[in-house]
Amino acid sequence: MAAPEAQRFVITGLSRLAVRVASHLAARRASVTIVTDHVSDAHLVDVASRIAGVEVVAGGVDRSAALALGGLMGADGLLALGDDDLDNLRTVACAAAMAPEVPVVLRSFDAAVADQLELSANVRRAFSVSGLAAPAFVAAVLGDEAVQTLRLGREEVSLLRTNVQPSGPLAGRTPDDVRADLGVTVLARADEAETAWIANTDGSAVLEQGEELLLGGRLVDVFGLALANDPLPTPPPPCVRSRALLLDGADDEAPGRSVTSTLLPATALGLGALLVGGSIAFGIARDLTPLEALYFTVTTAWGDPAVQGSDPWQQVFGLCLMVSVGALVGVLFSYLAALATEERMASRMGRRAARMQGHVVVAGLGTVGYRIVRLLRQIGVEAVAVDRDPASRFVGAAAAYGPVLTGDVRLPEDLARAGIERAACLVATTDDDLVNITACLQARALNPGVRTVARIFDEAIAESAGSALGIDSVVSASREAAAAFVGAAIDDRASREVELGALHLVALRHTFDHDRPPSETQRSAWRAEGVHVLHADGDVAIVAGPAAAPSLLGFINA
Repeated sequence: MAAPEAQRFVITGLSRLAVRVASHLAARRASVTIVTDHVSDAHLVDVASRIAGVEVVAGGVDRSAALALGGLMGADGLLALGDDDLDNLRTVACAAAMAPEVPVVLRSFDAAVADQLELSANVRRAFSVSGLAAPAFVAAVLGDEAVQTLRLGREEVSLLRTNVQPSGPLAGRTPDDVRADLGVTVLARADEAETAWIANTDGSAVLEQGEELLLGGRLVDVFGLALANDPLPTPPPPCVRSRALLLDGADDEAPGRSVTSTLLPATALGLGALLVGGSIAFGIARDLTPLEALYFTVTTAWGDPAVQGSDPWQQVFGLCLMVSVGALVGVLFSYLAALATEERMASRMGRRAARMQGHVVVAGLGTVGYRIVRLLRQIGVEAVAVDRDPASRFVGAAAAYGPVLTGDVRLPEDLARAGIERAACLVATTDDDLVNITACLQARALNPGVRTVARIFDEAIAESAGSALGIDSVVSASREAAAAFVGAAIDDRASREVELGALHLVALRHTFDHDRPPSETQRSAWRAEGVHVLHADGDVAIVAGPAAAPSLLGFINA
């Protein structure tokens, strides 16, 4: 399904995702212009400029002029792929005013916003990179591979490769049984040696132990089945070093927000300055000893009418003192109450993590880390999140799915607090390659049997991280998400291609005739060609099957 040679696309926002998408589009013989308002990342500019068919232009601060410079008028599509959601929305609005006929593919973190934006006339599809990438990380946790993830309404549909385990719910069942009983479709299968992949056209052929399958269906159903088929490994007994670290840190307070990072010190200092200043003023005016002056100042600040009948300046000073001290005391006690609550919450989170076993430790609570924690919880896997920033925007939301600890995942003490010695897997998802690699190595030192999954941005490191560093799985969020943006740019069905050896599969959206929904007889005929309806939402469905199947070709050309 290569793009026609005449297709031309404009991409706004210089990011890793933008470069990767531009590369995929250029490989399909499309011409691509990346418009950016900055050239601060010289490395990305250099990488993009080296791709044949890709041009990088600096558009400046005038958005309309930048889009015009990039060739928006007459383009086959605009992809707003910047790292800033608000900036992407501004680009969409500007493009709608300039060229409403040009379809837009948008990057947006919030799925609800994405759903609403797809109702807009010029927005063809809106995707969240973290939403598309999280299934790949969770599949790696399970020891499987998430091939593609598509979204239909509020549901996500996933294609996942897994092996039939002897004690799992797949062995001995037929594909028809799996679809009827578990709500998951077997799209393709290969023998244990993977000599040849074949599309599933026979729903009565029993699934054998060791076969590799390509499963499709609602994401939660597919991943839940994968977990039941091959549960997370039972963690081994903690090693001596891990026990020592856990015991040493058992009574330590979890690192949280520093007192000095709040207004508490300034509030206390201001309150003290007012009391000292008031004591000096009243001591001089009323010829009081220091103790008497301090007592008079405190009682006056709390509303004692002793200044009545005094000089006017003393009455004014006393009034100002009452208001100022009252305000500062209120602020002081509010901060003290907040700190006490925060300490209790941190303590409770730590106790919850200490009781967990066979869980997943997620290092880094950014957009991807939050999505991973949520998806793990949805399929019944417990997770502990660790992040250096106690004020991260996802701390409150992630706490609904499991313990959230504040700490540095590069430190063995903080990994021990998260229960790494009892964990089944560590997923390192911070924005720093070195931090992710270090966290995986530290986790392996504390728990030799733990499975490690790392988010790696650098391509050179990613290629060798597994063999050279002993990391079980390396995942790139932009690489996992790129196919969705490319598919949506090329056609409005947002088709995805899957290559399994010589077997070429395609998954896409299709809208059925509202007055003539497909009958079971029609669906059976499609399944005989290897074409399956994975999930439907009203008249719209996700359909997948061999690219050469007549019925799928009919959907593509409809």
